[in-house]
Amino acid sequence: MRGRPGRGCDLPVLRRGRRRRPLQLRDSRVSANGSQNVVNVNHDIRAIFLNWGVDRSPGLRDVSPVKGAAPMTSSAYPTHLKEYREQYRNSCEHRAAFWEGEARGLLWLHPFSTVFDETGAWFADGRLNACENALDRHVREGLGERTAIVEIGDGEHQSAFTYAQLLARVEQVSAGLLDLGLASGDAVGILLPDNASCVIAHLAAARIGAVSVPLSKRFSAAFSERIMEDAGVKVLITCGQMCPQKVIEALITWAGGHNLPVVDACDDAFAAFGTHRTVEPVARGAEDPLFIMYPGTGASIPRGYVYATGGYLTQVQLSQRMLFHAGLKTERPVRMLVGAEPSALIYLAYNLWGPLLAGDTCICGPVPDTDPNARITALTSTDDPVIMLITPHHIMKIREHFQPLTPEHRLHTVGVFGDAVTPRHLRWIGEELAQDVTHVVNLWTSAQAGCCVLSTLALPDMCRTGALGLPLLGVVPQVVNDFGKPCGTNESGQMVFSGGFPGLARTILGQPDRFAQLHLNPAGQFQTNDGVRQDAEGFFWFMKRLDDVMKVEGHSVSTSEVESILQSHPDVREATVIGVEGQEAGDQLVAFVAPRFQKDAEEVDAFEKLLRAFFEEHAGEFTLPIQFNFVREMPRTRSGKVERRLLHRIANNDVSSSEDLGHLSNPDVVQDLVNKGR
Repeated sequence: MRGRPGRGCDLPVLRRGRRRRPLQLRDSRVSANGSQNVVNVNHDIRAIFLNWGVDRSPGLRDVSPVKGAAPMTSSAYPTHLKEYREQYRNSCEHRAAFWEGEARGLLWLHPFSTVFDETGAWFADGRLNACENALDRHVREGLGERTAIVEIGDGEHQSAFTYAQLLARVEQVSAGLLDLGLASGDAVGILLPDNASCVIAHLAAARIGAVSVPLSKRFSAAFSERIMEDAGVKVLITCGQMCPQKVIEALITWAGGHNLPVVDACDDAFAAFGTHRTVEPVARGAEDPLFIMYPGTGASIPRGYVYATGGYLTQVQLSQRMLFHAGLKTERPVRMLVGAEPSALIYLAYNLWGPLLAGDTCICGPVPDTDPNARITALTSTDDPVIMLITPHHIMKIREHFQPLTPEHRLHTVGVFGDAVTPRHLRWIGEELAQDVTHVVNLWTSAQAGCCVLSTLALPDMCRTGALGLPLLGVVPQVVNDFGKPCGTNESGQMVFSGGFPGLARTILGQPDRFAQLHLNPAGQFQTNDGVRQDAEGFFWFMKRLDDVMKVEGHSVSTSEVESILQSHPDVREATVIGVEGQEAGDQLVAFVAPRFQKDAEEVDAFEKLLRAFFEEHAGEFTLPIQFNFVREMPRTRSGKVERRLLHRIANNDVSSSEDLGHLSNPDVVQDLVNKGR
């Protein structure tokens, strides 16, 4: 029987007190030939600096932890490209010293003595509490009256928690969880909407050393039940008034059948939960789990990615300050609004842990599609900069109901995540929504990276329209070819990360071999399956997913290029192209197209003919998709990404009407496609 995440759990046992090593890091996982994988990070960094043409010290080296290494302040992060290059070089040449300095910016109940060891553990012998770092230390520093949360209700009504008020509220809920018998290391399932209660639930769990397991309302009840079984959830926190109520009711029934306490987090009930008493933060090991993330892949067996407390907090605090405080004229808090489900990784990073660690403000409440101006105007009524993170799909919905904003109500920065954003939408965001085009940034994230580790910045010479961006300090991405050799400047290859970084997921709960199989290449590097190139200035550019290239009639065809042609038609809102196996002619292309305006059956036929003619005019006939499927919108995961694998199955008639679509944010789109294909 699986133990709970903590003592008795089947997570890897991390050896501590190993001798300190230089930057040539040895991965403890064993490759197929039985040898241990060695990652020579010095070689990777040297190649990057040679490409940039940047002066560097003749010997790349790393050092053991330097006593007194100081964390960088927000004002110390780079403000222009030359400064970035110098800081980035130093952070990679002296990675242990750099990451120690960043980690010293947290409050440790027991200081760490090692930064990184050969097992992949960071700050392994240190102990700390996540909630104490997010709340208590700010209150002790005299920032108790600073706004921690702004919650937006109906009619744009706003309520707020200061850091001191939030701490008192979290202690109350923590006391209630302790009274239910929850202990350090136990798992807590959290299924809540985007409101203050969701943030409070995560903080309360962390305060007593419990492990959060975020659940999505888009999951089917059966999939959420499998997640709770896999994680060993001891308590479920949810709201019976959430939609879809059938799913919530099924989970509550399931929890009752397994003798799991259910905490009602609806407004009045949650306000009365717990008792008003002091609850001291519980010390957790740096490698103890903070939360377990289950991406909505549609797989029958859940995959729970485990994030370690010390490394994750160190990484996300750096990310928050470097990305969103860059270029501020004065040191002041920013307000974060994240257009993602509360169970998404980017929400946890930038509407919970990142802002609260940095002393910023979390805005709880989604940006409505039908009246975005009222909410944006209300949020920008203070002097604090407002930063919105959003998917391209959400941008398209907002644009349909958007009215021009006055300059004082423009957002300071708009960060785009999920899918690549088209140049047309980038220009619109810069001209209508953000301060200007340099304040539109791209965030590269993955379900295993913990937070954004590659980004453009809202600074004149560090923002490249359309680029993935630059690596954050201390992170070493590289472009390699099919043989694992470094690619040259502007040469396309796969993006991998060498040497690891603190926020990287440690394992898949109960499936450590599966983690290595899915995410590590033979050299022990973390592989992304993103095809990219790196230009002479160090910026990474997305080229394609590595499975995008299809052989059609002997020609190599990139589905992303076909998509670009379709999306350039003025009546196409978005398009996704999938390759399916053909016969003599090789692979064939199937297009899924969302028109800008809904069309009836006759209009669809006419539009398809128009689109085919348009496509043939702009590309070779052999690249013309053999089939066009017209949809209201693309099926998307809860994090906003197009579910390409599901579209591939639809193109191959491999999806039934009884398919479990709980991992999607819009399952009705798939049902419409299945019904059309009958």
